Amino acid sequence: MNQSLLEANKLKEELLGTLLASRSQFIASVQQYQQDVRQNAANRKWSELMTVPKAADARQQRLVLDHQIDTIFLSLYPTFVEDMNAILRPKEQIILKKGELLNVQLRIFALIRLGITHNEIIAQILDYSINTIYSYKTRVIAASDLSPEAFYTALTHIPSFSH
Repeated sequence: MNQSLLEANKLKEELLGTLLASRSQFIASVQQYQQDVRQNAANRKWSELMTVPKAADARQQRLVLDHQIDTIFLSLYPTFVEDMNAILRPKEQIILKKGELLNVQLRIFALIRLGITHNEIIAQILDYSINTIYSYKTRVIAASDLSPEAFYTALTHIPSFSH
């Protein structure tokens, strides 16, 4: 049991370090972009103001952060994809594309597994409309033979790495 606690502590520290480093890199890229914008405006370089460097591109940053969050989540719940698919009918299981760790449907239920249950908050985190979140949730739950209540119970019983 002590060994499990030590491993959990080490993983927690690594994950926190990863998140803090990502946050720091993002803030630095935004600060650099702001500085570049101010400098280009002061020098009247109007065409330069229209370019957004890759490091400050919100869409690119979202992809990077989503990948990091997926990696962190799957290190905490390594069997999540398999366990989610076990809740679904065989022909309805979620197949990930090459290189994907999680897709939108799985991210929604990963957030729910973490305790984030309000559609508004999930939509805000994933940058989707509330209707899109509701639609994805409804489709995935309908792909199971379980009632919605039993589905959510099964979801909350997906084990973390320490089990």
